[in-house]
Amino acid sequence: MFGSAFFHNYARMAWSVRKVVGTNDDVVTVMLVPNKQNDGTWLGPVGLEFDFSPDQITLKNIEPAMVDGLSEDLPVRLRMVPLLKQAPRTVAEIASDLNVQQDAVVKAVQRSRNTFIKLTDCPDGVHRIALVERRVS
Repeated sequence: MFGSAFFHNYARMAWSVRKVVGTNDDVVTVMLVPNKQNDGTWLGPVGLEFDFSPDQITLKNIEPAMVDGLSEDLPVRLRMVPLLKQAPRTVAEIASDLNVQQDAVVKAVQRSRNTFIKLTDCPDGVHRIALVERRVS
């Protein structure tokens, strides 16, 4: 009965997998995204990169928001985090880098007050968005 509602409803947790072929045929990048989770803390997307060589298979964690082909499927707030780990940015810079509307960035900041903070004391007078964990006291 694959595809029926019961297939999805019986699972305690369900993941979807998306694959992107790397720079060469020996590198494959996958993103696992939780579709359903009945209990516990919500888990975010997981990125894995497989490197197939004649001698071994190497596996490493990656940030899915930094992979072209995978990041477009993620919410704006998740795509903003690795970008803001580099440095605080203006709303216009974030929107340009992520190729989204400025309004989407503003809404992501408003909805994720535990993650983002608006810096209003910048020397040039332009407000910037930063990660709460990187806020300078």
